[in-house]
Amino acid sequence: MNTVEVVNAYNSLGIMHQELGDLSTARADLEQGLNLAQDIGDEEGQAYLLSNLGLVIRDLGQLESANRLLTEGLAIVRALNNEHQVSFFLSYLSTVSLEAGSLEQAIDQAHQALALRQKLDLELRTTDDLATLAAAHLAGGDSNQALKYAEQALAILDECGGE
Repeated sequence: MNTVEVVNAYNSLGIMHQELGDLSTARADLEQGLNLAQDIGDEEGQAYLLSNLGLVIRDLGQLESANRLLTEGLAIVRALNNEHQVSFFLSYLSTVSLEAGSLEQAIDQAHQALALRQKLDLELRTTDDLATLAAAHLAGGDSNQALKYAEQALAILDECGGE
């Protein structure tokens, strides 16, 4: 097995452990993969691992660390001109900002992710950002705007059959 395959294996193991709810093992797997990806200069692998590690760290409630990891990954995918991945990092960052109570930042990041996903025709993925926008506006006391975004997300899900 070559080194890139090992990096991918750590990423897959981390995702599997996260889905099983074993966040500490997921973190360890993803950190090992990230160290290896950094050692071999695999920027794409680093970006994927940073995104997954950032989400695990977010789920552990370590929002500042999650923000740092996701911001680092965002810089990598921007340098690689990978708009698809930029949209994911912005979306993930918006959830961290929302959980941290940084509503304006969450709204800005979700709008950026939404615009990119609309540009890239990732319609079903826009529902994540619309839901974040709804939650941020609701948390900020603007129930009318929250309802608008929630209705947009539900319309897309209904149109796509929820798939």
